[in-house]
Amino acid sequence: MMMPTERPGLADLKPRPGLPLVRGKRAECPETGTDAELEGFSGRVLCCALCDQAVTRPEARCRVDGKHMHVFCNPHGVVFEVGCFSLATGLTPEGERYSEFSWFPGHEWQIMLCARCGEHLGWRFTARSGGGFYGLLPGKLREQDGE
Repeated sequence: MMMPTERPGLADLKPRPGLPLVRGKRAECPETGTDAELEGFSGRVLCCALCDQAVTRPEARCRVDGKHMHVFCNPHGVVFEVGCFSLATGLTPEGERYSEFSWFPGHEWQIMLCARCGEHLGWRFTARSGGGFYGLLPGKLREQDGE
C-alpha cells in the first residue's frame, strides 16, 4: 500500500481501464485559453501546495457532465478527486497523450506536472474535436492571494 507521502510512479497516475464515469455529456468549459487570459483574473490564485507555483484561479472552475468535482480510481486502486478547470498555467506535460481508458470519453488525456517542482498536479483532457480542460487534484493545490 502506498503511503500518502510517497510519490506514485507515472504508471500509477494513468486512469483505470473500464471506468469512464463521465458519459454522454459535453464539457461545460469554455475552450481552453492562454496564460495571458489566466493573468486577466483578479483576486485569489490556486498554487502548487509544495512550491507555490501559480497554476489556476478559482474563476477558471468549470463543469464537465454537470459538475466541477469528480472521483476516479486508477488500475492500482488509487482514488483521485479531480476538479475541472478551463485554464491552467505553470504546468509541464509528461509523456504522451492517450485516448485509451479516458475518464472523459471523447477526450485524450496527458499527465501534467508542476513546472517548478515536478509534482503531479493532474491531467490535461483534450477533445478530439479541439479544446479541452484540466482535471486538477485539489489536494495538491493551495489557494492564496494573487499578485
